[in-house]
Amino acid sequence: GDYITFTANFGELASKTAATYDDASKKLTLSWEAGDQVGVYSSQTPILFKASAAGASTTLTSNVKVASASSYSAVFPYMTDALMEDGALVATVPSEQTASPDEPKYHIAVAKTSSNAFAFKNVTAAVRLDVKAENITKIVVSGNKGENLAGKISVNPENASISGVTAGVPEVAVVPAPGASVIN
Repeated sequence: GDYITFTANFGELASKTAATYDDASKKLTLSWEAGDQVGVYSSQTPILFKASAAGASTTLTSNVKVASASSYSAVFPYMTDALMEDGALVATVPSEQTASPDEPKYHIAVAKTSSNAFAFKNVTAAVRLDVKAENITKIVVSGNKGENLAGKISVNPENASISGVTAGVPEVAVVPAPGASVIN
């Protein structure tokens, strides 16, 4: 192995603490923060890399030598217990989380490269919907591009109920309560 560096950016919009919204262009710009920790995989276990500077793109460095590989995978933020098994990231994320402004918890972004440049993509999200329209007949929550959902989904509005932990399904549909034609 050898000491290597990677460049990193967000290839697709992702949730991150350091975000700037431009109301005129309606665009959200994400930024790395110096010291952000990333796990880089050349084998099953992660090696800790840190973002060297703040900005839309950064350099990831480590003081550990990395085994040479034809491709590398990465996860943000660094998690000691996340493993790479047969090309899939295996990590445990609590099914119920409390979102708070300016501090997304368990935001996970992943990337894979056969060079030294990572383009991270978001793979988790916390969502809260406040539906104010009337006469809604169905609400569908689905994973991006057919990806599976996992987590706690609770609805209730006078019993178009879904509650509990959802895992391994690509979508969840909320329909009116028995005997009703709309979700109130």
